[in-house]
Amino acid sequence: MRPKVLVTGASRGIGAACAVRLAREGWAVALHFNSDEVEADKVAIEVEKAGGWATVLSADLGQVDECEDLVSEAAEALDGLDAVVANAGVYDRAHLDELPPERWARTLSVNLSGTFHVVRAAVPHLKASDNGSAVLLSSQLARLGSAHGAHYASSKTAIEGLTRAFALELAPHRVRVNCVAPGITRTAILDPYSEEELERRAQGVPVRRIGEPEDVAAAVALLVSEDASYMTGAVVHVNGGVLMA
Repeated sequence: MRPKVLVTGASRGIGAACAVRLAREGWAVALHFNSDEVEADKVAIEVEKAGGWATVLSADLGQVDECEDLVSEAAEALDGLDAVVANAGVYDRAHLDELPPERWARTLSVNLSGTFHVVRAAVPHLKASDNGSAVLLSSQLARLGSAHGAHYASSKTAIEGLTRAFALELAPHRVRVNCVAPGITRTAILDPYSEEELERRAQGVPVRRIGEPEDVAAAVALLVSEDASYMTGAVVHVNGGVLMA
């Protein structure tokens, strides 16, 4: 029987890479998207080409009821859940004088509260699994800070605390909870930058390159696998050596 996973924010970038990587390893995947169904459908095709099975589900993770409905629909479509990859998030650059309360609240509601409500709703399914696990996505900015994203950095710092809290509470139930914190990665966040600027930034990374979504997906795939059965509460840094902790 295939293991079953819900990946949030799976229509592009890191979420899409996670879905395809897990499909290659035999997982059935519930692909969540918020607004881009066309791209989510394309990822579903890639999942099936990779040997997996996919279902596509929509939800606004800034809404509690939609988080809960998403998990219910994923568990129904897949006949249970063995893992959740809580990847969905929003990042709109803004300096403090450009950050009204509603933008702060939206970022925290999706990145932090959305993650909390999705994982919380999935807990009964994860407890019923022989290898229940959740992986939450943070960022190197949780440790390094951001000069144009106090809302984003704050949400990701909180994700790491949430990971530890979930891990402690769920460990007695044999459910593992870990976190992956990517560094600079070639996703839509980097679209405003020219190739020359990206090359300049790559030279600031010890391994001298920008990360790819597949680099992050490899860490996620390890953490949801039985090979990581003794790992919980960990924050795994995938940043080419920029931050070592």
